[in-house]
Amino acid sequence: MRVYLCGGGFEEILCGVYDAWADPAGRGQTRLALARQEFQPSFFEEYIWSVYEEEKFRKVFCSIQDKLSGQILDWVYRASLSSDIERPDKIYRFLIEGFRRGPGVADQLQLPPVHEIFKLCRFVGNESHRMTEFLRFSQTPWGFLLGRMGPENDVLPLISGHFADRMPDESWLIWDKNRKKASVHPSGREWYLRQLSEEENHRLEALSEGGEDGLDELAGTAGDGEDYEELWKTFCHSIAIMERKNPRCQMTHLPLRYRPYMTEFQ
Repeated sequence: MRVYLCGGGFEEILCGVYDAWADPAGRGQTRLALARQEFQPSFFEEYIWSVYEEEKFRKVFCSIQDKLSGQILDWVYRASLSSDIERPDKIYRFLIEGFRRGPGVADQLQLPPVHEIFKLCRFVGNESHRMTEFLRFSQTPWGFLLGRMGPENDVLPLISGHFADRMPDESWLIWDKNRKKASVHPSGREWYLRQLSEEENHRLEALSEGGEDGLDELAGTAGDGEDYEELWKTFCHSIAIMERKNPRCQMTHLPLRYRPYMTEFQ
């Protein structure tokens, strides 16, 4: 078995698909794996690094779009945002079935490769929907709004457009703490994604935790930010009915892993 190691991003996975597809060993003797530090090689497999090249990415991208459908391309993209470490090979197996059966493969959920991709897309979609509900913004000393989150999946590209539509005249930044990346939206302009440096990530960490490394004084100049946070907490407490408090039901609708980033639970 020949294993092609690739990165976990959408572009890198499609390059891995291109390399594995072109291997003369055939589809049954090739697979994709995520290149990561804790990867454990096997003596019975040959490992090949798949290097990102824009030409390879565009060829696979256009083939999916032209020969299959936009829906399948969207599925592949969403699956690439999943936290599943086996997502490169699952996408590869799905595309093998797709090019074999045509655009209608999306409706054939009885096929294991199709069902696996459907589950990944559903998992990513559900979390992105939850993040549009649970994400909270706080005012910063620099005049922009800061939202923190730590999702399991890389849903930042999916939710940023939602907030750009809802708050087009605000300058805001959504920080994915787990992946050290941010979505930046200057007021009145388009949003964009940015991979943060260690220094930028540390400054956001310090700001969000109350101000380390000299950020204490800056946090004190944030104006009405803290007042609005207190008003929000007061509102949440005032509408609660203590006699009907049901923590178990609450955890069903609002899992614990989202709460450290929500104002009302601080």
